[in-house]
Amino acid sequence: MHPFKSLDHSNTTDKLRRQPIVIETANQSTHTCDLPKCAACTLSNMERVSPSTTSFRNFSNEHSLKKNDLQPGMKLSMDQYVVSTKGRTISNSSNDRHKYNGGTIFVDHASGKIFNYHQISLRAGETIQSKRQLELCARRHGITIKKFHGDNGVFKTHDFRADCILMDQELSFSGVGAKHQNGVAERNIKTISYLARANLIHSAISWPDQHDLELWPFAFDYSVYIFNNIPGVDGLAPEEKWTGVKFQNYDHLRRMYP
Repeated sequence: MHPFKSLDHSNTTDKLRRQPIVIETANQSTHTCDLPKCAACTLSNMERVSPSTTSFRNFSNEHSLKKNDLQPGMKLSMDQYVVSTKGRTISNSSNDRHKYNGGTIFVDHASGKIFNYHQISLRAGETIQSKRQLELCARRHGITIKKFHGDNGVFKTHDFRADCILMDQELSFSGVGAKHQNGVAERNIKTISYLARANLIHSAISWPDQHDLELWPFAFDYSVYIFNNIPGVDGLAPEEKWTGVKFQNYDHLRRMYP
């Protein structure tokens, strides 16, 4: 809601250019007000801390190439997450065997865009299907996936590696016991999980009679959409960097609600 300046990408001088306010307000001084505390956001950011815990370490910039040297699709980090509560699918099946248990997340290093695919099983078969959905999305924008980086586990199975060879893609892995080397994916899973948790807590506070934890897949997808469409400090959203097309306006942000 506040005016800001970012690099002018239309020239080679890298000068700062004043950007239009993303969300206009009736009162121009609104952006100077102290932010009101949101119960859902406050609760969603809480962590269980052990006595021996040290300060939080941000892995978002670790194990990554210089962004200036990357183009969308040149390198993506990937990781899987597990959710203890089975998630409802679009088909709304009551059978637990047909509900989501987690998913696979992909993060493009050049644009920062997040791709998320829910899975009933986290084995190689469904994981490869998630990978192919990502590749289809990339081809629609003329992007070819060149390299993946992930932890050991399902990504090191024969089937997954064979699929990468088939698609002429490079595949690298974190060292044994060195999950921090996949910090880009790890950090983004945490970010999206917190956003989704805030929306679920908000629904529990505001509409407890209809609150259902099985709806977490939809909260997760909505959080990914929000993350990909909100401009960063450089004035561009991950979606804009991925497609190479600047938003004409931010009307889609006005349609975002908890």
